[in-house]
Amino acid sequence: MVLGLNALETGLRLLPMSVTMLIAALTGPKIAARRSPKVVCRLGLVAISIAAVILLATLDIELNDTGFLIGLAIFGVGAGLLASQLGNVIISAAPPAQTNEAGGLQGTAQNLGASLGTALIGAILLAGMTNGFVELITANEDLPADLRTTVASAASEQGLEVVPVAQVEQYLTDAGLPPDQAAEIASDYSAAQLEGLRLALGGVALLALLGLFFTRNLPDHSTQEELVAEEPDRVAAPAG
Repeated sequence: MVLGLNALETGLRLLPMSVTMLIAALTGPKIAARRSPKVVCRLGLVAISIAAVILLATLDIELNDTGFLIGLAIFGVGAGLLASQLGNVIISAAPPAQTNEAGGLQGTAQNLGASLGTALIGAILLAGMTNGFVELITANEDLPADLRTTVASAASEQGLEVVPVAQVEQYLTDAGLPPDQAAEIASDYSAAQLEGLRLALGGVALLALLGLFFTRNLPDHSTQEELVAEEPDRVAAPAG
């Protein structure tokens, strides 16, 4: 939305994340077979935290920086590792007669988590963007004092939306502001967008690190060891 990209252009920008997510999802079970699902999930959460920090450091309005692409790729690795394990861990922990219910609860929790997470990170983004914009406008001495007061007051009361910067400048010009003043306000809006995005990415990194606490009860033995341990029971079952 910030860059005004269409769906295809957005997909191309996100391609590194999609590719590494697929590779990590296929690699995760192999790591779990040698180590454990807990290790894989923790690696995934750490990767997401690192990716968020890299994205935060390289974030720019054009998003052409190599570091940004690397951050997306690492984010895909983390998401792929998590996706490769959580479903299997949840379903395998439930009794065979309740696997359907466990799968349904997993889907519900996943959708709820995605909705709440999006709302939380979105709130951080909008709050950070609004506060940053008000501060920048208030301190911008290239704008008349009365205009600064009016714009800052309107932003504080009504909040801001995420729209392309060019659209903001065009709206202000159509509203009757001189081009130089419209450009100044649009520039402050652009800087505020980046500040809000950085705060949101910081929130992602923090939540991913907090997620490590909830991995403490995940299986800490390899899936290969689990299969070996279950094999005698499977052999003995028919004889019983």
